[in-house]
Amino acid sequence: MSLEHSLQSLSREAHALNDRTDELNGFIASVEERLRLSGTGLTCWLDATEHHMNQGQWESKKGLGDCSFPLEHFRIVWVLGYTKTDSKWCLAVRRMGAHEEWTQDGDSESCSKRFLEPLGDPTPLLGAPRSVRVEAIAKLKPLVDAMTRKTVGFVHAIEAAKKALPPVDVGSG
Repeated sequence: MSLEHSLQSLSREAHALNDRTDELNGFIASVEERLRLSGTGLTCWLDATEHHMNQGQWESKKGLGDCSFPLEHFRIVWVLGYTKTDSKWCLAVRRMGAHEEWTQDGDSESCSKRFLEPLGDPTPLLGAPRSVRVEAIAKLKPLVDAMTRKTVGFVHAIEAAKKALPPVDVGSG
């Protein structure tokens, strides 16, 4: 196969990729609009330990070749949510640093500490890398379900708070 043929093939495939990406972006925009129209107005993030996306390989914080314990490893993951960014409610993702610390007891190794920390501000999903947008599609239903549970929880909390309010006479004044 000649270079010219390879370049033409790449151009064709890139065109197909961009068409499919436009379709994907349209779908994301449509879901985002429906969420906005729901009027929920609550920030909600998926559980990062259960629903992370686009995870990288674990990397050692100590450097190559250093296998002394405790070993600290980290990787970057993305988490899907719904929040306000730049004064606009939208589907968003945030980068998280996943950290693990491994210890050794005799011949066995175990993970003694595991935590996630946000890395920077949330990014609108439509502005995230294509690979993250593709993975996010599978996370939309769990996110909407989590938003519903959170909304129901707030309704119940407000009802409970109202019951605790003293009666107010609105007729006198």
